[in-house]
Amino acid sequence: MGSAGSKAEAQLREELATNGETVRRITSGKVTGGCQSYGLASLGARQWKGNGVLALTDRRLIFRSFTKAKSFECATQDLQGVELSKRHPSGVSMVSMLKVTFAPPGGPSDEVFLLPTVKTQEEWVREIQAAIPQRA
Repeated sequence: MGSAGSKAEAQLREELATNGETVRRITSGKVTGGCQSYGLASLGARQWKGNGVLALTDRRLIFRSFTKAKSFECATQDLQGVELSKRHPSGVSMVSMLKVTFAPPGGPSDEVFLLPTVKTQEEWVREIQAAIPQRA
């Protein structure tokens, strides 16, 4: 693992353990096994993007940048949907990525675009779908 990736993954794992969160899925700290973020729909094309670690726990979905410059997280109770999409705020990609829709209490819905290793995308979709609360 690269040093920044190893450190980011180790720090996130430690934080999750300290908080008593159950990890459902996590990417590695390797650039080739990690995740790339294409940012939030609400921020448009000119925003942060980068490589990092993606984790889903019993409480939240988290993306932590390897450089720790930017991160994203939302509570699992705020998750509304997930699908594979080639469209993202900066345009269109050659490969599909996760488009996760969420809405914090009292706030508008938004979407985050995440690209974990292509071969694991379907598994991520299933795990996130299972974490979405059933609403009446």
